[in-house]
Amino acid sequence: METKSHSYSPHEAESAAALFMALLEAAGEGTHHVVVAVAVHGDSVVVPMFFRNDGETTYLEADSALQATELIALAATVGSGGAVVRTHFPDETSNVRGWRLAGLSFEPLSAIEILDAYCTNPAGAPLPPEEGVRYMAAPPLRC
Repeated sequence: METKSHSYSPHEAESAAALFMALLEAAGEGTHHVVVAVAVHGDSVVVPMFFRNDGETTYLEADSALQATELIALAATVGSGGAVVRTHFPDETSNVRGWRLAGLSFEPLSAIEILDAYCTNPAGAPLPPEEGVRYMAAPPLRC
């Protein structure tokens, strides 16, 4: 990932870190998979990461978290992007929520918007919803 060639102001770096932490907090308790995706200068970059929230503690892979934070800062300053969080449950069901990056903030997607995003192939053709998946409106993030 070539985000190192772009320098960020302290405000941009702090805002991106706060956004990423708010995203993890909004996921709530449990095991989650987050994907941060951005489009910059016609290229797409994606950082997937599993994490678990257990009470006051979040367990995650530090390098992936840093990459996701850098990607948020990059998209906020020179591109566009978003994030999707999928929460996994023991009964093999899951909830999916998403946010669109708008400058240095995330705008929640509605249940219909996340369903459309998940159930459309790259060519724009509809796909059936996944069995056991609830496509849910994302909550506003608190930063």
